[in-house]
Amino acid sequence: TNVVYVFVNSRGLKEKVLGAKDLARKMRLGNAIPLDNADDLAMDRAQYTALQELHKQLLYETTHDQVTGLIRRREFESMLGKAVVSAQQIGLRHVLCLVDVDRFSAVNNSCGSVGGDTLLKELAALLKKTLSGRGVLARLGSDEFGMLVENASPDDARVIAEQQINAVAGYRFEWEDKRFSVSLSMGLVPVNTHGNNITELVQAAQ
Repeated sequence: TNVVYVFVNSRGLKEKVLGAKDLARKMRLGNAIPLDNADDLAMDRAQYTALQELHKQLLYETTHDQVTGLIRRREFESMLGKAVVSAQQIGLRHVLCLVDVDRFSAVNNSCGSVGGDTLLKELAALLKKTLSGRGVLARLGSDEFGMLVENASPDDARVIAEQQINAVAGYRFEWEDKRFSVSLSMGLVPVNTHGNNITELVQAAQ
């Protein structure tokens, strides 16, 4: 009888089938290397790896918005809380910015939820590109984004906000035979050493 070896990937799905002679040849050439823990059951290792990947995926989905890929409100508020502590304890300066998408409901009503989601996804990419690694961007609500500009003065954040407003002003959303212009409304408030808390900051930025 011919002996064959079935190799599986981390999800336990078949990847390759080799005969004994082919496997011996690959091992001789160094193209196949035995694992140190080869005494473990292959399926056990595959299932463990698959469970790890599933856990990471579930954690990502819990903390990130599925439409835009940005972090959600809870994660953003956690980061904002840390920014408040860093401002109070070591004097770092940050700026909170709340961003509303004007006329989003009109686009959503005209293009449907799929069109609305596409608009939000494109705007998120545009805002993130303009932020250019200077802070954190989050989706807080249906048409609201939050931005924490880190290690920045109000003037620094104002420059970024103006760049984002100008970038969106020159952007046109196209959906089927429709074309829309979009604008943003923004509120900025500094995170400083004067005893701000998250609630006060959000209210001041609205």
